[in-house]
Amino acid sequence: MGFSLPVAIGCSFANPNKKVFSINGDGGFHMAIQSLMLISQYNLPIKVIILNNASLGMITQFQHLYFDDRMCGTTLNGGYRVPDIKSLSTAYGLPYFRLTVDRLDDPDLREEMQAAHNCIIECVVEGLTSVSPKLEYDKPISKPLPLLPEEEYKENMLLEA
Repeated sequence: MGFSLPVAIGCSFANPNKKVFSINGDGGFHMAIQSLMLISQYNLPIKVIILNNASLGMITQFQHLYFDDRMCGTTLNGGYRVPDIKSLSTAYGLPYFRLTVDRLDDPDLREEMQAAHNCIIECVVEGLTSVSPKLEYDKPISKPLPLLPEEEYKENMLLEA
């Protein structure tokens, strides 16, 4: 969580004049919100896409699996709050577009995706989602579930298994 925005900035500096897409959950977006200042300051052509389900999805998944669905601080009912993303985009001087189910075929969105400037696109999604592959509690980072077939795992590992 919070990885996509800083990496998008690095990609943009490494590849000047190319559009970069940064796909974020609403929680991960807030973990790196200071990155918006650099995107704005250097006018980097980054499309910041936020999948807003009003929850910390990866953490709620762990709470569901390991803590009997005790959702503390990760959902709206559990105390999590999502600031107004449109206001944040205005504060950083970035164009904003809100995408909902009824606007999936919006010509303004198509135009925005083709444009060579930066923007924030908030995609409002409903409900809790699950992330896969995912890390299993108390397991090494090299063994996310579902596990790869042993042969494919060995072919892709840089270190000995």
